[in-house]
Amino acid sequence: MFDHRMNKVSIGQDLSTKKLPVSKKYENVKAVTKTGKIVTKAAENWDELNLNVRYRKNEHFRRIRADTLVSLFHAEDDENSPQVLLLDLRPIEEYESCHVRGAVSFPIAMLSRSMNNFIPEILEFCNREPEKIIVLYSLKEKESVTAGNLFFEKGIDNVFVLTKGMNNLIQDKYDGLLVGDVPMPVPSSCSSSLASTRASSRAPSAMGTPRKQVGTPKAMRPYDTKVRIKLLSSSLRKSKPSSWH
Repeated sequence: MFDHRMNKVSIGQDLSTKKLPVSKKYENVKAVTKTGKIVTKAAENWDELNLNVRYRKNEHFRRIRADTLVSLFHAEDDENSPQVLLLDLRPIEEYESCHVRGAVSFPIAMLSRSMNNFIPEILEFCNREPEKIIVLYSLKEKESVTAGNLFFEKGIDNVFVLTKGMNNLIQDKYDGLLVGDVPMPVPSSCSSSLASTRASSRAPSAMGTPRKQVGTPKAMRPYDTKVRIKLLSSSLRKSKPSSWH
């Protein structure tokens, strides 16, 4: 095709980059169809969820608080809320004794296998964010941190770690969330180290220098001697006759 100057032009030139006219009257109008699970809705809910997520340096996963996890459990009937796969990283014996309601047993030793590291539930949920997420927990947070980095190294990005572990769920406000014989809460490493530091500061040191005893006869001896000398000299002055000069 040629133009009036006999230059060859292609049909439909720059149609892909041409901007369509937009009416300001209808620029805020959205689609009427809102039935079923829509990606737009899921993305909006996911942005709200990420506001309650904690990030830390040198960690390739995200953290989720217990309150946020409970809110996701309550909203599991909502089509727009992400589905949660909760993995218990403790040994199978501890899982059978007590675990979070709805959790799936996945001992952390499974990640050390050379083949078939993941169970079918993980393969169904992996990298399906924001529709599906994976939450890891153990009794304390330390074991979950190691597992979270291993999940990332094996190519799974939608992994969250429960802050403070299952130990944080042993509270009255989370009553009914744990199934089985609920153990006593284990003190965290920070609180235990603080308690040991306080105890050691109160205990007397065997190797250090002894403190100076205040108020004991040994400590009061120099002061007592000076007082006696002053009292003796004053009594001698009073007992002198007036004729002495």
